[in-house]
This record gives sequence, C-alpha cells and structure tokens, in this order.
Amino acid sequence: MDSTFAPSLACLYVDNFERQVVLHEDNLFLQQIKLWKRYIDDILLVWTGTKEEAHTFPNWLNTANPFLNFTVTIGDNRLPFLDLLIYENDGALATEVYYKLTDRNNLLQFQSFHPQALKENLPVRQFLRLRRNCSTLTDYHKHADKLATKLQAKESGQKSLQKSTQ
Repeated sequence: MDSTFAPSLACLYVDNFERQVVLHEDNLFLQQIKLWKRYIDDILLVWTGTKEEAHTFPNWLNTANPFLNFTVTIGDNRLPFLDLLIYENDGALATEVYYKLTDRNNLLQFQSFHPQALKENLPVRQFLRLRRNCSTLTDYHKHADKLATKLQAKESGQKSLQKSTQ
C-alpha cells in the first residue's frame, strides 16, 4: 500500500473511534469534554472536569482501543498545539506561534535553484502566517523580529525581506 494513504486512513480510523467511543452517549467522561478538535492524530481538548479525571481519561481511551495510544499534556494557562501556543488573555483564548525545542532554521536558502517567485514570496508568506497565528500585535512583533533574523541568516533577498515586513 502506498504511504500517501496513511494520513487519510489515520483520519478515517480515528474518526470512527471518536464516533463509537469518545463522543458516544455511553462515554462516562462525555460531560467533561467542552471542546474536542483533531488534526489527523493531534487532539485539542478543553476539559471541564477535575485534573484527576483529566489524567484518567487518556488511560480510559487507551483501554478502549489497543491500536491507539493517547498521551496528554495538561496546561493551566498555556498549551502548545501544533504550531500554536494557546493561552488565556483577559478571559479569552489567544494564540501565538509555537516553536518546538527541536526547531531549527530550515528555511529555504535564497541562493537555491528554486523559482525566483517562490524565493521572493517565502518571506511574505511566513510573515502572513505569523500575523494570522498571533492574536496580539505584541506577539506578532516579537516573532516577526525572530523570523527576520532567521531569514537574514539564510541570506534571503533583502528586497523581498523589506517588502514582506511592510
């Protein structure tokens, strides 16, 4: 079987598990699930129960299906999810960009033999991603400064870098 099907099969498999176990009316923990969002195999869960129940829930999920292994990261005010850091700001949820500890500067070298349009648009798209993912301008400017440093380290074209920060 071609591995390009793996994400689609994973989505179908986990979707079926969600319907039959997690979101089923017989789930004893269903009332504590305020929000359940999934991207392939990463799940964002907002829990209204106790911390003890939050630790028990993934153990219960793991016993419901031997082919899935659930782990949990519990955050009080800040929680990483994919490339976002979700946190509470004045009683509302806010986001900023999250970089894993293993992140490295793997942006495209400007001297590479990729199409010129791609190289010129890369900084623009990266700054747009930052703006979209940062709820506040303060967070955006903090991450934009870091991105500019990364792009300069990769010797991105100064013209496209200046254009993208405007």
